[in-house]
Amino acid sequence: MKYKRLNRYEIPTQANEVKLLEVYQYLLDVEPLKPTKWEKLENEPDEKERLNILQSFSDNFINKQLRPFFEANLCFWSCLDLETVAGFDMATLTEYYYLTNNALNPIKYEYKEVLSIGGELWRLPGENMQNAILFQYAEADQLEANTERDNQNKFYIFPSIMALLLRKEGEQLYLSNDIIQERTELFKAANLAQAWQVFLYFHETKKLIKTKYGKTLFSKPSREEKKAGVEGLQNAFGWLLTIKRLAEKKIFDISGFNSQESVLRTNLWECLTHLAADNAINAYQGRLYDIKLK
Repeated sequence: MKYKRLNRYEIPTQANEVKLLEVYQYLLDVEPLKPTKWEKLENEPDEKERLNILQSFSDNFINKQLRPFFEANLCFWSCLDLETVAGFDMATLTEYYYLTNNALNPIKYEYKEVLSIGGELWRLPGENMQNAILFQYAEADQLEANTERDNQNKFYIFPSIMALLLRKEGEQLYLSNDIIQERTELFKAANLAQAWQVFLYFHETKKLIKTKYGKTLFSKPSREEKKAGVEGLQNAFGWLLTIKRLAEKKIFDISGFNSQESVLRTNLWECLTHLAADNAINAYQGRLYDIKLK
């Protein structure tokens, strides 16, 4: 590991100095030692509340829970032995924790269409996924939704999202599950900055989609739909329902593929525009019907 040298020890302080595989090992070896109180402090946005939590730390908590966690953190990233780290005071251990933790935090997003990973060049499908097909976005979005539902750490889906979005020059956008899985293993060797770059690129597209289509695409279920169980269907099947709905229109059919296969190979934005327009028309017809009944 080639880390930035800090004093006499080498530790990572930036995401490009950390490999995804190292992050996964850290999550297995060190993260479980993080005290709940400290995690609550890190996740608390209010400064006054953070101070209240900090002031609640007893000497026993610091010595028995927080210090062992900080020691394990520094041992992992610096490869120093515990005997050496045990000689550091709490202020030093805290400083090293914040420095190494900074390397795991999201980078400042900047769009780059081409990334160099594993000695090869990989290309994203245009700014805001303008050249992507529905397959790429739907699979990535469903993957993230499943991760949030199961309360898993998002770091674990980074290689899969990279495999779904990145392609070699001239390569077709739709890939088999076997190739996606093979690429997922390959991208585990990427550094964390590259993984964040792709993940944030995906999220920038998600934000744009919500801004562009708003309520026409993301309208909340009506009381009747909720009563009928539509939310359960959405949670269970996600994008499958949308793909089925688009396929039934048969307007995206491609020679040599069935309707659902064709939809997955259709441009993302073309599919979203059709869905938004379809929703808007249905909403209008519903309002018009209600007006006529009065």
